Amino acid sequence: MNPYESPRRLLPADDRESLSFSGTIEEADYASLLSRRDSEAILYGILFGLLMVMSISFTGLLIYALVNRGWSNLVLPAILLDVVLSLGAVFSWRFFRPLHRARRKLKRNPDLISKAKGRLSQQGFEFYDGSTHYWFGPQQLVHSSVTKTGVRIPVAADPYRFLAITARMIDSYSVDVAMRIKQHWIDQAKVNGKDFDEETSSSVVETIFPMPVNAISFRGSISQHQPAIAKGLRNSAIVELVAAMALVGFGYFHSDSHTFMRYGLIAYGLLCLASTVRAWSRYLSCTSMVSWDQQGWIGEHELALLAGSRSAKYSLTKLREQIDHGEVLELQFDAAATCLIARDHFKSEDEWTRVRTFCSTGNS
Repeated sequence: MNPYESPRRLLPADDRESLSFSGTIEEADYASLLSRRDSEAILYGILFGLLMVMSISFTGLLIYALVNRGWSNLVLPAILLDVVLSLGAVFSWRFFRPLHRARRKLKRNPDLISKAKGRLSQQGFEFYDGSTHYWFGPQQLVHSSVTKTGVRIPVAADPYRFLAITARMIDSYSVDVAMRIKQHWIDQAKVNGKDFDEETSSSVVETIFPMPVNAISFRGSISQHQPAIAKGLRNSAIVELVAAMALVGFGYFHSDSHTFMRYGLIAYGLLCLASTVRAWSRYLSCTSMVSWDQQGWIGEHELALLAGSRSAKYSLTKLREQIDHGEVLELQFDAAATCLIARDHFKSEDEWTRVRTFCSTGNS
């Protein structure tokens, strides 16, 4: 030990078990946590590389031709082609950049830009967007991503639907604490399996969203198709398939069978076809019948619902439309959320009648 050296200050270990956040999720937050290794980013990157190589090659050939042979009528089409390739490279680079990709995705998912207030804890993720309270359990959070920028919380199977909780919104953000919380989520998911058991589910409902005195509890299973989601996926899959086949066809039937452009277009078209296969698989999986168990409560002003490892509390004043299917009541809220409640979820016919009255009053 050096007696002349000043004593080292030992910083206390950050042993927090939760992280609170508050603020507004903005476009820049979403872009900063957008993955750069997904299939779309890879395809745009490859397209940019191909166009750049072809543009540079054509530029070199044009310079060589002009220096050695001078101007001719064949040079003008080559110049126009080189300009088109250069512009294509510029636009592909713009599409490859996270901010431009984020803007395109947010046009389809405007609800991802909202107020954000809540907490990340070992028990799960609590989130309030200004109108609706959400809670995600560990089973839903195992695919979350922790970086120096913040935490990405997936809310659907679509990789572009996630909540961007960046470091600027988190009180004293620590990557180590966030990683420790995520590891606890992973450990809990392994213990509990895919969904909660009945005892744990009841505990979650009572702890996260305690039931008011005059509310009515319900529990049961539900089944439905998902046409709204499947329609968007189908349109996207059709566009990708047509574009990929057009690229392959254009490259295959190109007049000059020895050009680099032909093989480049065919290669890129085949990569697009691989991405299209994934898009069609997602569409087919969404069009199948989906069943799940759910429970919760409904009162005069609010509805709390727990399905699997996700829970939400909606205000009935935000109820946009209710559709009575006889045995099932479909509730559509302003937050683009749809809840289904069946008659057999309740203990008596009187409770079912009161629930329909609650919804009618909240929707009026």
